[in-house]
Amino acid sequence: MNDKADYYKKMVNQQYAGSKAAKMLTQVNAAKKGEKNPEATKRYETVYNLFIEGKFDEALAEKKKADSLYGNSYWSPQLLYIEAVYHIKQKNDSAAIEVLKNITTLYPKSPLKVKAERMIDVLGRRKEIEDYLTNLQVTRLSDSAIVVNDRKPMVRNDSNLITSPKLYDSVKTNAKPTDNINKTDTAAVKAAPLVSGPYSFNAAAPHNVIMLLEKVDVTYINESKNALARYASDNFRPAQLTVTKDTVNKDFTLLVFSSFANADEALLFLNKIKKAAPEEISWLPANKYSFMLIDDENLQRMKNTKDIAGYKNLLNRLYPGIIK
Repeated sequence: MNDKADYYKKMVNQQYAGSKAAKMLTQVNAAKKGEKNPEATKRYETVYNLFIEGKFDEALAEKKKADSLYGNSYWSPQLLYIEAVYHIKQKNDSAAIEVLKNITTLYPKSPLKVKAERMIDVLGRRKEIEDYLTNLQVTRLSDSAIVVNDRKPMVRNDSNLITSPKLYDSVKTNAKPTDNINKTDTAAVKAAPLVSGPYSFNAAAPHNVIMLLEKVDVTYINESKNALARYASDNFRPAQLTVTKDTVNKDFTLLVFSSFANADEALLFLNKIKKAAPEEISWLPANKYSFMLIDDENLQRMKNTKDIAGYKNLLNRLYPGIIK
């Protein structure tokens, strides 16, 4: 049997070199051996970025072409997740469930398997949930804000679902927030230059933490907002945080976590959410977002001047290494 398979494989490669069939044979064998194919990897990375940036028609067309050559050998759980989110946005639940099932089958050890199973469960009950919410006749909050300080305590009821809240208590820690960033401390910040371009830094003023997203479609911005609002609620409930969505320009969107008594308290939260983000929003490429602390006045200046680089510069002078 193996001899016949090798014979036909050799015949296809000799007589139809470069054909779709020859390429598929090559890619299947490479995938089985665990070999990397730079061309396939690059192609799926392109598809991934097209989805993230909201170029959905192009993304689907390119993925279809790539799948015809490589099958599912080069899919990633992140790619499948963002594709599923797109189908959910389109209310194409059957397509979304099919894609999510691929995550659970192909990547049983991926952290996204838990999210996929949760989504499959919710999608299977979408009509029931929507009917229930409709019958409640409640007034919905504006999409621009999520308040994360009033949720009831939740208890994990299995290994897949909800994490019990961890209370935020800055009094119990002896470490200064700034100790986590190149040993910078409050005294060093006060001694540093506090004015740069249109920005003036006042560490004692109330501050926000902002997540800056670059060229990310609103579908995935909202997904990030929901995931990080849940994280903030579960881990920082007494801080009474609110998460709002804002924009700087057509390419840059902000998620604003507000507010903190001063820069040090904001920095404590920033360090924690930055560390948690790769897991909480693992499907969003790390080069698509960054976190900063900023007060209301500087935030308004940033929105007016569009000078994001100038504020990043100021922060990196005050807190070396805060923005990679």
